[in-house]
Amino acid sequence: MKQAPLRNFHLPLPEDLYRTLRDEALAAKRPATTLARQAIEAWLHERKKAAVREAERLGIKSVPALALEGQVFHINFGASLNDLK
Repeated sequence: MKQAPLRNFHLPLPEDLYRTLRDEALAAKRPATTLARQAIEAWLHERKKAAVREAERLGIKSVPALALEGQVFHINFGASLNDLK
């Protein structure tokens, strides 16, 4: 499988976070950038899952949809919310 091209993102870290990441990378014998990338990917995945849970809580059944003041408006039918899981 072909890997997507990687892009650089300069991310200044506080000293304590930098040291913790460096120490973890040394202990795991893996590049710190790999550990950081995996942590960001996991966080983004969890954010997506949280958004789907919130949509389910609001009663959204398909996307695109709009929720205003607790009222759900389904705009056309693009995909079932289950397709996003």
